[in-house]
Amino acid sequence: MKLSDLPSAGKRAVAAAALASLADHLAVLDRNGTILEVNEAWNAFGLANGISDVAAIGRTVNYLDVCTKAARAGVPDAARARDGIEAVCQGRRAAFELEYCCDGPVRSAPFLMTVTRLRHAHGGAVVSHRDISAWRDRRVAREPALEKLAGTRLPDLSGRLVTAREHERRHIARELHDDVNQRLALLAIGIEQVRALSTDTTIRAHLHDLWVETTGISTSVHDLSRTLHSSTPGVLGLVPAIRALSRDLFAKGLRVTVVADDRGIDLPQSSALCLFRVAQEALGNVLKHSGTYTATLTLSDMARSVRLRVEDRGRGFEPLMQHDGLGLLSMQERVAIVGGELLIRAQPGEGTVVDARVPRPVRHSADSGLFDLRRRA
Repeated sequence: MKLSDLPSAGKRAVAAAALASLADHLAVLDRNGTILEVNEAWNAFGLANGISDVAAIGRTVNYLDVCTKAARAGVPDAARARDGIEAVCQGRRAAFELEYCCDGPVRSAPFLMTVTRLRHAHGGAVVSHRDISAWRDRRVAREPALEKLAGTRLPDLSGRLVTAREHERRHIARELHDDVNQRLALLAIGIEQVRALSTDTTIRAHLHDLWVETTGISTSVHDLSRTLHSSTPGVLGLVPAIRALSRDLFAKGLRVTVVADDRGIDLPQSSALCLFRVAQEALGNVLKHSGTYTATLTLSDMARSVRLRVEDRGRGFEPLMQHDGLGLLSMQERVAIVGGELLIRAQPGEGTVVDARVPRPVRHSADSGLFDLRRRA
């Protein structure tokens, strides 16, 4: 029997049982933002933070209305949360993330809200809230040790850390591709073989649903492996790699206009990878945080440098405020390691511009020993 064959009460029981096993505070919303199911962690969190009746944040309540009321009451980021949740519910975005501070009766705690698309023909979303206090505490505890270790050799240490991260990304990508994805493929084949042997139409339909879900997971793992693997610029070249990245993002809901010369850009692999990662991070931020669905990426090949510019007309942010995300810091580290410059210009409501420039290696003429100045910026 398929889940769709169950009566409504049976469906809710199955869904509730699945949600109950998860530690994050979870709610399943329909296309209009109405809550279909929540788990026990969601209710417990509400009771611990001043909600006297969990029915106020439970089934049949419209979560978008809850966010709207919170925004009118002056709760920071509530309006942004509402816009992001609504966009995912209605299929305009694939995902949305927001880090915020929750002021509880005992203490304030940082939380990460993640909204992902519900795999349903009529749309909807799964909203997850996770307490990230432990992660924050570990990061703060590490900072003095890192500062002491870095000493006066911080650039060298940063370079080693970035290199180590790239090696780890490649290792994880290989494991996902060579092990996990192959095992998922074998599982999908096995499910299809069992379906072919069955004569019961209900069982066959249920096995087909499992096959579709398994192949969907396999596709997601494959996409993650491609995202992690760092050889794309080295194999394809920087411009084709960025165009491939833009196609991947288009499938997720972001239209990227790439302005670049398709002739090869002569850069060391470390510099090409640096610009590719900056593009990946900047465009990922547009998808997750900007509230817009278009961006422009311009790659300029000049005599002494190569310049990458990513611009969006989204909600922007206040650059003078401290931001705890690792993305901006990672971009700054990467560009600094290859001797480049990174500028980020943003204003609330006026979009964001990420401007990275990396130097082209100085070349010497084989005949005269003079600097190669055949082209000028």
